[in-house]
Amino acid sequence: MDVIRIGAAVADRDLPLRFQLHVAAQNPEENNVQARLVRMDWTLLIEDRETISGMTDQTILLPPGETRDVPIGIELDLLEFFDRSARDLVDLALAVAGQGEPQNIKLRATPTIDTPLGPMAYPNPITIVNREVGGRNTSSEP
Repeated sequence: MDVIRIGAAVADRDLPLRFQLHVAAQNPEENNVQARLVRMDWTLLIEDRETISGMTDQTILLPPGETRDVPIGIELDLLEFFDRSARDLVDLALAVAGQGEPQNIKLRATPTIDTPLGPMAYPNPITIVNREVGGRNTSSEP
């Protein structure tokens, strides 16, 4: 049934993928001062291929030693991303539906933290999410 729905969506040229990614942000306890995340530029990768990029500018206060949730709304048209490889598209759609092999999703981001000297962006992007999604098992990697 899932394959039929995927086929109909492909025929209609409309296969959106929308989800909310929740990232845990933490200020090390030894920091002794509250940090303020003021911006985060991000890029979503599926199977190590860049899909879309975005930015969140929601201010998140990070007390020392506490974890805070940073929600990131992500939306992409899978047909635009997989315009050359229908098989890859079907594999991802089936994985998300729990019917296929798991697919690797990564979020690469550049956080900007407010400091007494002003906002400072990390010098290099960091991979903050690296997870297999879909299929029967979900596991995370360091």
